Amino acid sequence: MQEPYWDHYGFGFCPVPEPVWARGEWVGFFHIYADESGKLSGNSDYTALCGYVGHQLEWQKFSFMWQQLSLRWGGIPPIHMAKIMRDPSPSDPEWAKMHDAWEPNWQSRRDQMLGEFAQLIFNSNIFAVGTVIDAREYRAVQKGPKYKFPIEDSNVFLFQELLTTALDRLAAVDPLSPISVIVDDDQQTAFHYYEMLKSLKINPRLAKIKERVVEISFGNDRAFPGIQAADMISFESRKSMVSRLTAPDDRPSELYHWLTHGGINQPRLIDAALLRKMAEECSRRTDEINAKN
Repeated sequence: MQEPYWDHYGFGFCPVPEPVWARGEWVGFFHIYADESGKLSGNSDYTALCGYVGHQLEWQKFSFMWQQLSLRWGGIPPIHMAKIMRDPSPSDPEWAKMHDAWEPNWQSRRDQMLGEFAQLIFNSNIFAVGTVIDAREYRAVQKGPKYKFPIEDSNVFLFQELLTTALDRLAAVDPLSPISVIVDDDQQTAFHYYEMLKSLKINPRLAKIKERVVEISFGNDRAFPGIQAADMISFESRKSMVSRLTAPDDRPSELYHWLTHGGINQPRLIDAALLRKMAEECSRRTDEINAKN
């Protein structure tokens, strides 16, 4: 990881690549910070891979503001929604200490704190990308006799969707600058994301990924506020989809409103019907490749 330095904003935190010379001009990086919510192996009804995209200068400013907000709330641990939202007490030891310190007002203070971090995201020039997938149907497809996805993990399967959505959005304002991807460090899946990116780059239909996505790395959420933000949008997006199973008319949470800029940048849902169509298409392409060989 690059050493921190004092940039022209006066911020001393720069864990991401510097601008490079490309095609005759200086270009900056855009960064995608991504995180998962739910595990296929954990029997989740839905899983999600979501995150935020922004220019490196915006991320430097965002990281500084996030750190200052963390300090104002008493030097809180990194935000990990699944641990914080667990009732009656957080599963993370550091957050369990915060729970005890904030009692009897734990829930109201927790919700106020998360709301302030969500509003920081709302007021920043970053945008949400990602997808929630029907994990029940994904398991059914993988166990079925007819169609199978080449990717065992449902969240790794969503990596292509994450990248192509980000590229499509960025093309309107900057079709040149390189893109780096920083994913929350998880030993179970890190290598699979790396392998997935390699396979996407040799796919002739995905030339833009080869041209623009120049780096993938895996970071600790304590050092990368962008990963904490990605955790928030992944958790809230999956939670919203899960709640629709029992209450389809429920409105998304206020937190979700802030995290998606009032619903402008909402993660996509791949439901069971769409997933079956995608499985059929994957199977058809595999048959075509096998027939040519």
